[in-house]
Amino acid sequence: AAYADLDRDGDLDLITNNVNQQAFVFENKLSEKRKDRHYLKVDLSGPEKNVGGIGTKIFVYSDARRQYYYHSPVRGYLSSMNGPIHIGLGDDASVDSLTKRISYSPPARAAN
Repeated sequence: AAYADLDRDGDLDLITNNVNQQAFVFENKLSEKRKDRHYLKVDLSGPEKNVGGIGTKIFVYSDARRQYYYHSPVRGYLSSMNGPIHIGLGDDASVDSLTKRISYSPPARAAN
């Protein structure tokens, strides 16, 4: 299985690979019901030998919350993720700061 925002509405849709059958695509319709949910899209690009930023650690700070994401695109047998990282913020419309640590590079911090 893999997930992505296929219809670009802010929520993640699900794709499953089935043996001897067509793949299934499940559309997430939560954004139609809950307009007050927010998220960040983070595009990663690493150094020349790691252009996909594999192994990058992302820390998102918002009010008293801290979220952590480790970028590993492999999701199971013959499944992988591509494209921007999706970080849900819930009710928070903005973040205080975001720090990303790409393997073998100094940390990069962006403050709001």
